[in-house]
Amino acid sequence: MNTNYEKYKALLVRLADVQFAATVLNWDQETYMPPKGAQHRAQQISTLSGMAHELSTSAELGEILEGLSLDQSLGEKEKRNYKKKTLQVMI
Repeated sequence: MNTNYEKYKALLVRLADVQFAATVLNWDQETYMPPKGAQHRAQQISTLSGMAHELSTSAELGEILEGLSLDQSLGEKEKRNYKKKTLQVMI
């Protein structure tokens, strides 16, 4: 399997984990969080949102996407996945 594509998938898994954790904290904030926990929870969500932004705009991701754009060995599934993410990064 393509090493660059494996790096790409691993980075996207890390990004998804951070985003899912922030989603759980948001849900908890809206449903069960004690009233005095708002400031702490807001800080946690802010930290995770910052981490997600850093991952999604990192030089590492840019380099990986650029490398994948030149890779002729990708299968159709990998090409579609790469193109979808490239469009998201460009928006």
